[in-house]
Amino acid sequence: MNKRITSLFLSVVMICSLLVTAVPAWAAPGDSGVTASVTQAAPGDTFSVTLKLPGTERLISDISLKVHFDSAVFEVTEYTIPSIPGMEKMQSNVEEANSNAFFAAVYLSLNSEADIPFTDGLEVTAYFKVKADASLGDSEFKLDNSTSVASLTDMGLPDVLVKYDDFVNKTATVTITGGGSTEIPAEGVTVTPDTLTLTVGASQILEATVTPPTFTDTVTWESDKPAIATVDPDGRVTAVDPGEAIITAKAGEETATCTVTVVASGCSHPIKNDVPEKASTCTERGPIGDIRQQ
Repeated sequence: MNKRITSLFLSVVMICSLLVTAVPAWAAPGDSGVTASVTQAAPGDTFSVTLKLPGTERLISDISLKVHFDSAVFEVTEYTIPSIPGMEKMQSNVEEANSNAFFAAVYLSLNSEADIPFTDGLEVTAYFKVKADASLGDSEFKLDNSTSVASLTDMGLPDVLVKYDDFVNKTATVTITGGGSTEIPAEGVTVTPDTLTLTVGASQILEATVTPPTFTDTVTWESDKPAIATVDPDGRVTAVDPGEAIITAKAGEETATCTVTVVASGCSHPIKNDVPEKASTCTERGPIGDIRQQ
């Protein structure tokens, strides 16, 4: 009897061990959690902080995220959480984030069920500026221990799939220095509008949009034909003479253009002199000359 019980017990242990080894161990990627785009910054500098949530093979029902910062040192200038199909997203605005000293967001399944794929994970980026009176030294961005990715059990009970302990980078440290600046190069630029028609003497301001918003490069403007259209340092284009000019906005190594067509006052279209010269006859008036009676 004892031998049978022992044999049965060993069989159960063997089956359980096979089940355990059949399920691969889950590990968060090394960059999961909070990371900052810089390690040092001076008062007035801007930079970004990203929270990366690792994915999971299970379908999810909700996400909760929160990152704390020192509001005496930093202020949020912008953050928008990305959309997830099938989920409602809620976030505090910039003013609330600065007042609460954290940026946060919540996602909920529209069906209130665990039916949303989350294999690719999620990245949320907030942009910060160092306050002018910020204290020098180290300052941290801290992941809140409530940050998680959750599902539901068959009984409808919460089932946390990715919890605080699963994140690798629970803090990101930025050292505030007394001087210098952190350079953030432009990654792209667009000009609005990209085509423009002006009458001689008229002017209009072009808008250059540069990414990322925290770029530190200077935006410059240039006209390839200033005799036709000029542009000032603020992007204001002034029409000088009929013709076509290309206005270029440059930020760092990135450029974008606007094609400006200048027409004579009172015209709504470019003037084209593409009619061949033809002498007038006694019955037909040409582009040049007069009809004269014989």
